[in-house]
Amino acid sequence: MNLIDRPLSLQPSVAKQLGRFAIAMAVTACASDLQQPADARNDGVDDGSLADGPTHEGPVDGPVMPPDASMASVNGCTYATAQNFTATTLTVTFPGYAYAPKCARIRAGQAATFSGSFASHPLRAGSVVGGVATPDANSPIVSKSSGSTVTYTFPSAGAFPYYCNYHHGAGMFGAIYVDP
Repeated sequence: MNLIDRPLSLQPSVAKQLGRFAIAMAVTACASDLQQPADARNDGVDDGSLADGPTHEGPVDGPVMPPDASMASVNGCTYATAQNFTATTLTVTFPGYAYAPKCARIRAGQAATFSGSFASHPLRAGSVVGGVATPDANSPIVSKSSGSTVTYTFPSAGAFPYYCNYHHGAGMFGAIYVDP
């Protein structure tokens, strides 16, 4: 097989040159984008680029960005993986040793209902890191150790982690993310 008959993938010099070309094009594209003022790049189309600015609006099932850094990963949840309940009612159940849904997203002013045995699984607001629970006294979630149903309203945006006071070491925790 002569050089002309060999596939491009078998010609090392061609592959190397194509790789260099691709890298050069990517660097050039990034550099030219950075040289433009942000307003010049903002075409009004939410394409997910930082030039269009962060957004938390979008279709219910579409990807959205958290409003701020307080929406970081907490209790095994992230804003991106939280189930979207902004257009429906959120009820968190815990018939066993897990919350369902574990990670949820609602909008400010919306309520979330917890339904299960609080005597068996006392609800606490706060985060769990390395099996150690840290309560959060500023959360709209108030400690609950009796009864079977409680509803909390979330007036402002943020991430609100919660856990079972007895079983957090076994992974019984979650978080509610609240959009503005």
